[in-house]
Amino acid sequence: MIFSSPHYIFIFLPIVFFGYFFLCKINKQYAALFLILSSLFFYSYWKLEFLPIIIFSILFNYYISVLIFKKNKKNLLITGIVFNLLVLFLFKYLDFFLSNLGILMEIEFSKYNLAFPLALSFFTLQQITYLVDVYESNVKPKSLKEHFLFVSFFPQLIAGPIVYYKNLVPQFQNQENNKINLNNVSLGIFYFSIGIFKKSIGDYLGTFADVGFNNFEYLTLVDSWVASYSFTLQLYFDFCGYTDMALGSALLFNIKLPRNFNNPLMSLGMINFWKNWHITLTSFIFAYVYTPILKSFNSTSYFKIMFVTLLCFLITGLWHGASWGFLIFGAINGLGVVINHLFNKLNFKLPSLISWILTILTFNISCIFFRSENLNQSYQI
Repeated sequence: MIFSSPHYIFIFLPIVFFGYFFLCKINKQYAALFLILSSLFFYSYWKLEFLPIIIFSILFNYYISVLIFKKNKKNLLITGIVFNLLVLFLFKYLDFFLSNLGILMEIEFSKYNLAFPLALSFFTLQQITYLVDVYESNVKPKSLKEHFLFVSFFPQLIAGPIVYYKNLVPQFQNQENNKINLNNVSLGIFYFSIGIFKKSIGDYLGTFADVGFNNFEYLTLVDSWVASYSFTLQLYFDFCGYTDMALGSALLFNIKLPRNFNNPLMSLGMINFWKNWHITLTSFIFAYVYTPILKSFNSTSYFKIMFVTLLCFLITGLWHGASWGFLIFGAINGLGVVINHLFNKLNFKLPSLISWILTILTFNISCIFFRSENLNQSYQI
């Protein structure tokens, strides 16, 4: 079920909205249980067989977080993180790893072709942030019900934004949020409408991108530019629109999710671009990958900082998908950010128009690798 579908807008969302607030008046525990079951139904609507995976993930992470909180042992934290990454690797990266290992060893490994569970990347990141926050005593594990709400709350479940336990769960505990707030309802409908509008633009641009990428052998110079920029804009409007619909849906329930985009296509540099594009992912990478790696060094230097920056972007690229195209997507954006930092260090400034053109051009070229099915297609375009 997607946000823009009639089933979601006219059936699922109204039933959950009125059902939840009706039950809030009777019993808040029943209301929370109803919201959890509704979110799990929303998740399983695409493929029912993936439902046990998210339930098992929630149960495992909750109970190991309780052990981490009680014993405060780092090996428990490592166990939890490794488990989450192992599940992600198994479903998302195993075939990619085996195929490339086979090339190096000149052995042909069998492909498992495991279906990728919906939203696995997103709720895996959320579980990892939760375990780290518990270990560092930033949050305290409470009830299993609240952990289910944290992971499965349907507006943010499929494609984010990535939320933190300490920001989301207290909103459910706030007594004022247990009744309908007309201001939030009107604002939520407004956000959702804007999201629908952006998504429709993305869908329209996607037709041009599909024609270009599906017929890449016959493209002219102009066709290639049209196809590539159509996809770049499609990616923005589609993802940004989806996030707006997520924010709008959550506001109906008096829950405020973080913004995920802040006019990134108006950025005058790659540093600024990634501060405004997929903001919650950038924040996660900075807090839970970039900072711990830098802290692991005995001393830091400009070279080490830039190296870790590039490494984090390679990880970001692979997080999006298991292919060399996604890795190159991360590398191009990482190099763009590193060069931007170098320009700043040397106090080398370009006119605003040139900065903007270079920023969008860099991201657009990276998006060709993001969209292409293989490297040959990328190079042709």
